[in-house]
Amino acid sequence: MSIRFLTPARHGVVDYLAAAELLILPFVLGLGTSSPLAKWLAVATGVAVVVVSLLTDYRYGAMRVLPFKGHLAIDTAVAVVFLLAPTLFQFRGLDALYYWVNAVVVFIVVGLSQPTGHGAGPRLARAGMTASKPRRSLTAGLSSCRATGLARASACVPTSAALRRAFVQRRSPATDGVIAQLQPCCGRSRPRLAEARSGSLRSA
Repeated sequence: MSIRFLTPARHGVVDYLAAAELLILPFVLGLGTSSPLAKWLAVATGVAVVVVSLLTDYRYGAMRVLPFKGHLAIDTAVAVVFLLAPTLFQFRGLDALYYWVNAVVVFIVVGLSQPTGHGAGPRLARAGMTASKPRRSLTAGLSSCRATGLARASACVPTSAALRRAFVQRRSPATDGVIAQLQPCCGRSRPRLAEARSGSLRSA
């Protein structure tokens, strides 16, 4: 059994919780004692997490243009920055501890997340469109059949009148020609045309 139990959908929940933590806790904890950057780096990262989450291909994304693997790569980069920030920006005390703890948590979340899984937006949408293609093909086929049927029906409308005019005379090459022209138009009228021809033969 894999230890990666965080599906993209569950990871999305964690992302928004992390964004809220990054936007709120720096003010609650009073970060920025060693450097004002300690507070505003966390706030800027929280805003970035919201934006990236909205762009990510999972259930809670809005635009869904960023693949989930790309999202995990960004999370890993953020964890590395958080791990190095206290040294690079000379954070001390609570400021440094806050970033180290967050770096460890982000590494754990990335390690427990499934690179692929249930919860992607465009992937499911593409699957739905692929499944709907046969339906559209069937609908187009039915429409074509209906149109063909209507065309045949329209061609068959003058059949009875033409037959009456043709069979006023006795059987002749002209009547055979009319029958030969009408038969391809009306598949269903073939029995009637055959009966008409036989009747003409009998009367001849």
